[in-house]
Amino acid sequence: MPALSNPRHEAFAHARARGASAAAAYREAFGVASSNTSRLSRDENVQARLEELKAERAMMLRVELTAVTRSLLVIADTAGAMTSAAGLAVARAALMDAARLNGAAQPRSQEIAPALVTAFPEELSEEEWLRLYAPIR
Repeated sequence: MPALSNPRHEAFAHARARGASAAAAYREAFGVASSNTSRLSRDENVQARLEELKAERAMMLRVELTAVTRSLLVIADTAGAMTSAAGLAVARAALMDAARLNGAAQPRSQEIAPALVTAFPEELSEEEWLRLYAPIR
């Protein structure tokens, strides 16, 4: 679908695709708040354009994620080949960053240091033990 013929409607769709609320997108596109926000949100042409823009945005994010992941894996390979402690630390960090980006590991803020959980692994449930100690796949 080509851009909407009304540039303000197009600006509204772009703002919504970036994640703005309908009210914020309307203010951005028209410069004022209005009760017409919901009417414009329901417009079939605006909805179709919004879906197209969201799909384009999702594709760009996937491409960027793939490129970043590849770069992190190259860094991990290069640093791992150094075999020094510093190189191995960089390799591990790059691999963990790649895993986090792809949803294979928890964000750092959610990680719990195993030593702080308990000094006795036998006190952990199987699910807790696997979450803390299982290898990342």
